[in-house]
Amino acid sequence: SELFSSRVAFERLRPRLHVEQDPDFGARAAVWAAKAVMSLLADHDLRLPEVDLIVANPLTPSFLEGLTSHAGISPEQLQHVDGGEHLHTAALLVALAAAEEQGRLASARRVLLISAGAGIVVGAGLLLR
Repeated sequence: SELFSSRVAFERLRPRLHVEQDPDFGARAAVWAAKAVMSLLADHDLRLPEVDLIVANPLTPSFLEGLTSHAGISPEQLQHVDGGEHLHTAALLVALAAAEEQGRLASARRVLLISAGAGIVVGAGLLLR
């Protein structure tokens, strides 16, 4: 789509990922991500206040702020990663690792994972302990 695209090109005999992202991508992806979050929680008879930790991707301010406003997520529930706005494919795992390092993952009984990417494609999952 014109909102988000990526391609791999070889430069100096090494693969390099080129990402082109429209400034509106994060906000628009957040709308769809919020719908996925609400649907997933409804399938499990859960409400957002019952979720201890939310790990999201992308880690851009526009996506995270849009997700909090459209889904009603508390900013305290979100895992933040300094410099995360520059990550793409691995951002969800980097944020999950940050939550583990900070002790947030160990104390969370319900963890919501939400990711949005090119297309706009959205996926969500729950880790229940």
